Amino acid sequence: MMKLGFCGSVDIAADVKAWGYDYIELALSPLAQMSEEEFAAVRQKLQASGLPCLACNIFLPRSVPVVGPAVDREACIRYAETAVARAAAIGAKVIVFGSSGSRNVPAGFPYSRALAQLRDFAGIAAGIAARHEITIVMEPLNATESNIMNRVSEALVMMLAVDHPNFKVLADTYHMDIEHESLNALQMAGPDLRHIHVSTFLGRKIPLASDKVQLAALMQMLKAIGYQGNVSIEAGFREDQAAEAKEALAVLRELL
Repeated sequence: MMKLGFCGSVDIAADVKAWGYDYIELALSPLAQMSEEEFAAVRQKLQASGLPCLACNIFLPRSVPVVGPAVDREACIRYAETAVARAAAIGAKVIVFGSSGSRNVPAGFPYSRALAQLRDFAGIAAGIAARHEITIVMEPLNATESNIMNRVSEALVMMLAVDHPNFKVLADTYHMDIEHESLNALQMAGPDLRHIHVSTFLGRKIPLASDKVQLAALMQMLKAIGYQGNVSIEAGFREDQAAEAKEALAVLRELL
């Protein structure tokens, strides 16, 4: 059954559990750059919360470029090995590959070469992820945030080029709205759609009962394609964190 999660830091894991969510989605880049002692403290805090971390976002930091003239392939591999191992250590099954700072194409750099570099790294990362039974999902980011991989349809093309069972696709309703990409893109993705991020279009806030029509359309499409992944809220609060988080969860559960 589809699980509902919330994106945030380990510091709010206990709150996310109290709000009723099934899991938390943590940022991987900070975890990958921690000392062993710091990472152990995160694991301890997560365990104490009683909430699993089923997914991680922000795969790569800006300091580890995978596109452009400054790419250090061996450094990228070393980073991916560490990051994926740490994601596995906290129980994550999905790693979200957004990371605009790492994948953006530098000015003047050939776009075709950037695509080739991105494909190369994605294949390497997927191979590493496979050893840990983790799936990497390509996150399309809107054109104000990234100049490559802006639409679900483009992520699908990249997925086909990588051709690895542990490299699939994510859809984020916020980025889809900005790119004017319809929910039909999810139908095109079909079984290759493995993770979802949701928020409001205006302000990227937590979706509430007033956003039920849009959420209903999304959930109806996910049911139609037999979606087997999970849904994470990736959004900011308005005023009352607990009340908003609980309301969003109630609306989503009603639509399951």
